[in-house]
Amino acid sequence: MSSSSQSNGILESFSGVAPLFPLGNVVLFPHALLPLHIFEPRYRKMTADALVGDGYIAMALIQPALPPSGSGPAIHPMVGLGKIIAHEKLPDGRYYLVLKGVARAYIEEEIPSDEPYRLARLRICPDEWHAVEGQSKGIAAGHAQQAQQLVDQFCEIFPKADLKQVLSDAILRDDGLAVVCDILSATIPLASEVSQRLLNETSVEQRTAILKRILDLAHSQLTSGASRPFPPKFSDN
Repeated sequence: MSSSSQSNGILESFSGVAPLFPLGNVVLFPHALLPLHIFEPRYRKMTADALVGDGYIAMALIQPALPPSGSGPAIHPMVGLGKIIAHEKLPDGRYYLVLKGVARAYIEEEIPSDEPYRLARLRICPDEWHAVEGQSKGIAAGHAQQAQQLVDQFCEIFPKADLKQVLSDAILRDDGLAVVCDILSATIPLASEVSQRLLNETSVEQRTAILKRILDLAHSQLTSGASRPFPPKFSDN
């Protein structure tokens, strides 16, 4: 079952085409805020065009192990679609931006353009919920409980993170488990490939399982002092 909440409201203004901003260590999750300093001329142009357009920019993680294409470095096809919610243009033409993640999106195709930056047609990827017909109330309660468990474990491991109220408010939403997962994914210090794995995962249940494994490992290290790799490695299955 797909959730349509991501395609309502703010995404109603999305044309389906967005500029791509490839970076080597940044993954943008829905509901997360991303501050950016835009200084390269091509991305200054991208920002100026986005500001007079619909305000969307798609953050794409570079795949350094793959050869570049004609348009630039190879990137993961699942991207974080963000909306500019604050900006400042400096006298020398640079920008300070804040992007808010609004959706996962899949690159259907890159669009040839005379612009100095890359453009792509995107398909919005809603959260997937594997609910059973007639059990929605019980499942919703279970999701809220899972979300609370993730929040409690996160707050124990990262007591200085000032997110308890934000996360508590998120739990109350109909899609609270998905929102909590994305906020935690954006906050926990993870290798970029692990973050991308979480972005790729449209199943909320699978995303929850991955996060629980990450938090369980971090908690065991915190309590035992054991030295094991964090975050854990994941199989491709």
